[in-house]
Amino acid sequence: MVDEKDSDMADQRRMQASNSGGPEWILNMAPELIVPFIQGLADGGCLVSEEEAKCTFSSKTDPEFIRQVLRKLGIESSVRGETVVIDQPKDIIRAAQLPLFKLREKQQQLERLAKSLEERA
Repeated sequence: MVDEKDSDMADQRRMQASNSGGPEWILNMAPELIVPFIQGLADGGCLVSEEEAKCTFSSKTDPEFIRQVLRKLGIESSVRGETVVIDQPKDIIRAAQLPLFKLREKQQQLERLAKSLEERA
């Protein structure tokens, strides 16, 4: 049987998560514990454009929340409509070093972009 107090606390946590765009507890975790979370989002909804020198997140997760998670990991980004964009060379390089992706093909593409940006600097 579910205790009414436990149910109320669960409702409060869900409300807090929906108001902030994501679960606040993630932002309170150590960076090494946040990395797998952002990698899951990136693997599923982040594209790397070597031509445009940027990474773009498109996700059902609130873009502002994704931006906050990236910032916690030392990566600055901007929200443009429903997407989160990483387009500054230092932040793309940082994302490659993280690594941003678990999927090898996407990570290799990001590393190629980061390397080309380092060579331009």
